[in-house]
Amino acid sequence: MASWSMIAKPKSQGGWGIRDLVLFNKALAKKSMWRDLFHNELWSVILRNKYLKGMEVVSWLRKEQCYFHKASIIWRNLLSALPVIKNWIAW
Repeated sequence: MASWSMIAKPKSQGGWGIRDLVLFNKALAKKSMWRDLFHNELWSVILRNKYLKGMEVVSWLRKEQCYFHKASIIWRNLLSALPVIKNWIAW
């Protein structure tokens, strides 16, 4: 039986080349949050109108508390990316 650390290694390092799904999910959440906050695609506009309520993205990110208790599971997952996104935004 192989350990997960061995399975998740690249094939070139003797592993199976299978991605770490937890890390992969976090990366996708960050990418999705960035896209949803700063692009003008239909889904992005819907999410911003629902949760930001007309507030500018940068103003919303400056708030101490950007979370919503009654938010959908999708929005809560995207919010998990906020700490990293806040670090990379220049005010």
